[in-house]
Parts: sequence; structure tokens; C-alpha cells
Amino acid sequence: MRRNLRSTAAKKTEFEDVPIEPLSGKPFFDHVISENKPLYQMVFPPRMYSDLPNGTVEAVIMHGKNTWETTLYGNKTKKSLDTQTWRHFLDDNNLRPGDALILEVMESSQVFLKFKAQILRGDFPVELDTQIDGGTPENAISID
Repeated sequence: MRRNLRSTAAKKTEFEDVPIEPLSGKPFFDHVISENKPLYQMVFPPRMYSDLPNGTVEAVIMHGKNTWETTLYGNKTKKSLDTQTWRHFLDDNNLRPGDALILEVMESSQVFLKFKAQILRGDFPVELDTQIDGGTPENAISID
């Protein structure tokens, strides 16, 4: 079993946005990060169990040009990713409350698992800030 923390993600003060792509139709997990549900551990819901292998399996998460090597720990009652590498993924991508995360299962076997990650930012786009006039119930925001 590999226990390294290798990642191709470079440490950056600003994150790169990766274009959002349509889902491929393969199984996926989605989660909106909140203060109450920060997602410090990646434990998959039971509906995903049949799509994920049992046992300890090498896994990789891809997001844009970056990859994170991790491990899936799976049995019949719980399936989760290695906590340490999962936190590296969260930190490297600057995930915060309001952001949505989608992990799509691209490959799955008893020896290897590959996820494609997509991140939808929950903040308001900076380029639209100057176009805002309003933001209260009395003066609603109008975007043309």
C-alpha cells in the first residue's frame, strides 16, 4: 500500500479556476461545503458503495492539470478516502463554505480508482462586482 502524499498541485496563493464540464453519466458524489458540514473527511454515502471497490485501493483525484494520489478504504459499512491526502486536496484548491464539489468516478476496479473533481465556486464573480446596483430586498440586484 502506497502512503505517500504526492500531488502535482503547486502551492499557490491564488487558485486557478478550472472550466466546468458536463458530467459523463458515470456515478458521482456532490457536496456543498458549509460551516456546519466542512467535509474534513471524505466518507462516501451508502448509495455510492456499489460503484466503489472493497478493500484498500490506490486512488487518484484529478482536477484540471493536477492530480492527488490517495487511498480508498472500503468495506461493506464504510468507504472513505485517506484523511491526510484529502485535506491536502481541500487546501490546494482553497475550498471554502459555499463552494460545491463533485467527484465523478471515472475508473473503478479492485486495484485502482480514479476520480474527476469539479469545483463550483460559491462566491460572486469579481468581474460582475462593478455591475451590481442593489443587494437588499428593497433594492434587488439586476444582472443583464
